[in-house]
Amino acid sequence: VADFNDMKSELAQKIATDERALKAGKSVVNRLLKEYKIVKDDKVLSSFLNNDGKAVEENLNKIAVSINGTDYKLSDIVEFEGASKNDQSKKEILDAFIEAKVLDYYKANLEKTDADFAFTFQEYKDGLLLFNILQDKVWKFAENDTVGLKEYFKKNQNNYFWPKRADVIIAHCSKKEKAEKVKLYLEKGVELDSIKNLVNESPVVHVLFTKGLLEEGHKKLPEGFQFANIGVSEVIQTDKVNFTVIKTLEVIEPTPMQFKEAKGRVMNDYQQYVEEEWIKQLKATYPVKVNQKTVKKLVKQNQ
Repeated sequence: VADFNDMKSELAQKIATDERALKAGKSVVNRLLKEYKIVKDDKVLSSFLNNDGKAVEENLNKIAVSINGTDYKLSDIVEFEGASKNDQSKKEILDAFIEAKVLDYYKANLEKTDADFAFTFQEYKDGLLLFNILQDKVWKFAENDTVGLKEYFKKNQNNYFWPKRADVIIAHCSKKEKAEKVKLYLEKGVELDSIKNLVNESPVVHVLFTKGLLEEGHKKLPEGFQFANIGVSEVIQTDKVNFTVIKTLEVIEPTPMQFKEAKGRVMNDYQQYVEEEWIKQLKATYPVKVNQKTVKKLVKQNQ
């Protein structure tokens, strides 16, 4: 990872485009516009605002705006305009220029004007730096380390099991008497489309079916329903107006996952493992020593 000076521009760009930073920055700017001494030369600025090319050319080297004693020439505003959006008016460009320079002045004098903001700003930069380090040392490394990932899976295969599952047909019914009929039809092995035709009364739909291989405790199943036997369940009332009947076609006991099936979970666990090992290595390389005498002194002072 490069040092902070090398990464400064990149970090500044990330901060500048972050939604939280934008909101915080706008709030700060609005306050500073009221607090700072901002002097404008209306005559010089009028040439820019009126898009008078000849007058702009004549005034390029003249002071157009002064912010707390820092002067900006009209040429600075014209240069700023070149990097602005094409659909902005001259007034919007001027306002944006002043806001940008006000914030620049504020950040350049943070330690003098707002120690709390300076601390927060530094903390945010440190967080971004840590994020990039973790991305390089942990997340990307784990993603690209196919051999290590598979080896980790082999060593920890007991952690990756499918829970008890079943191949089921779930009938969702709007009335108890309809659910009772559906139960009888399912027990007789009647095709689902035929059951729909027998139970539904167009345009009113009394039964809907869900099919699939579900884990025990799946949200589509009634609360507390367990895969015990193959066959058709009793009618289960799921709320005041809805009833469910479940036909269990096959019960599959807990089985080990294949690597492809568990890959997402394995990746998360492996990344955590790599991070823990990296931290151990850092601690071994850069041991932390705590001056207990000083700690006790600080504790005593704050009691």
